[in-house]
Amino acid sequence: MGLKKVAKKKTYELIVEEIKTLIQNEELNSGQRLPTIKKLAENYNVGQASIRETLVALEVEGIIQRRNCRVYEIV
Repeated sequence: MGLKKVAKKKTYELIVEEIKTLIQNEELNSGQRLPTIKKLAENYNVGQASIRETLVALEVEGIIQRRNCRVYEIV
């Protein structure tokens, strides 16, 4: 019997899932601004690079939009 490799999720993927859950549970709503990258990093106890990756992934999926260089908003 061969053991299969277990795929580990990256930090940003876990945060993406968490934010999607918050949206589904209506804890985050359309038009609502997300906290700053610094605040999100502190909240999730991760580096700012992980938050930037999270925001890029959410933006690519059409879940958030960048309003200016520092403001992200739920679509």
